[in-house]
Amino acid sequence: MNNNVDYKLMRLTSSKCSEYFEAMKIYTQSVEYIQKTSTNEIKYWIDHYKKFALGDLFFFVLLSNDIVIGYAELAYIKKSRTLLIDYIAIDKQYNSNSAFYSFYWLIVDYINKQGLDYDFITKEILCKYDSTKIYLSEIKMYELENFKVANCLYVHPMLEKTNEESEKESLLMIYQKVLGLSQIKNNTYISIVKTVYLYYQAWDDPFIDISEKQDYLKKYEGYLSMITSSLNEEYVIMNGYNKKHSYSSDDKSIPSKTKSIQNALIYTIIVIIVVLGVLFFAKELNVQLTTIALVSVAVVFIVFSFVALSDSKAAKIIKNLPVFSKLFELLK
Repeated sequence: MNNNVDYKLMRLTSSKCSEYFEAMKIYTQSVEYIQKTSTNEIKYWIDHYKKFALGDLFFFVLLSNDIVIGYAELAYIKKSRTLLIDYIAIDKQYNSNSAFYSFYWLIVDYINKQGLDYDFITKEILCKYDSTKIYLSEIKMYELENFKVANCLYVHPMLEKTNEESEKESLLMIYQKVLGLSQIKNNTYISIVKTVYLYYQAWDDPFIDISEKQDYLKKYEGYLSMITSSLNEEYVIMNGYNKKHSYSSDDKSIPSKTKSIQNALIYTIIVIIVVLGVLFFAKELNVQLTTIALVSVAVVFIVFSFVALSDSKAAKIIKNLPVFSKLFELLK
C-alpha cells in the first residue's frame, strides 16, 4: 500500500474550472460564519484579480494526489510591502498539521518565486484576549511559523452587512521577515493596520453603492481613531496576549484588569498603614513639616497607583519613587 502524499499548489484564476467548485465546498464547510466572505465576492475577484489596484490577489487550492483538499486566499499590498492571509482552509477529512504547513510553505515559496518584496505577513484571529482558548490550535499553528500576536487593540471590520458578529475586537498576528523583534513602534503597527483596512476597502469597492461610501469610509476612520488612541506606549509588544493560552516563550503578557485593581487596592492599604504610622510618630515628635511632606508623598502615590490602572506611564513614575518602588516591584 502506497502511503506517500504528494502535495501540489494550484493558483485559481478562473471560476469556471472544476477546482474552483471543489475549493468553495471546502471553504463553506471549513470557515465559520463569523469569518465568512460572500462566495459571490470571491468568485468576482477570482475572475477579476488583475483589476485589484493595490497589488496582487492570490487564490490557491491544495492538491493531494490530484484531489482538492484545501483553499487559500491572500493579498499582496505593494506600497506597504505586506502580505495578508485571509484564509487557509483544509478539508476536514484531510485536515492535519502536515497538510496545513505544506500548504503554507508552498504558498510562501510561490510568492517568493514571484519576486514580491514583503516585510510583513498578517493573519487575523477573530477572538478577544479573554477567549483565546477557543482558537488556541489556530494560534499555535501560526506561532510555529514565527507569527506573533500584537499586544494591543485591533478591530476586525464587518465582512458583510448581515454579518454584524464579524465586527469585533480581535487579535492581529504578524510575521516579521526580519525575526527577533519583540516589539514594533506604534507607527509601524498603525501602518500595518491601515494596510489591512485599505485591503478591505479595495475588496469591497465593487460591491458598495456610491450613496453608502461616505459612511463606509467613516467606519474605518473610527476603527483607526479607536486603535490609535488606545496606544499608551511608544512600542507595541509582540506576543503579548495571556500567557496561559500561549505556547510562546515570550515573557510579556497582557496585565489582568482584576490583578491591576487588586494591586491598586494593596498599594492603597500599604500607604494608609504607612501614613498612620508616620502620623503617630510625627505627633509624638511634634514635627509638623515632616508630617505634611510624608502625607503629600503618600497622596501622590495613591493617585498614581489608581492612574496606573489605565496609564502605564504612571506605573513608571511609581517605580522611580524611593522606597515605594520596591513595593511596586514586589506587587508586579
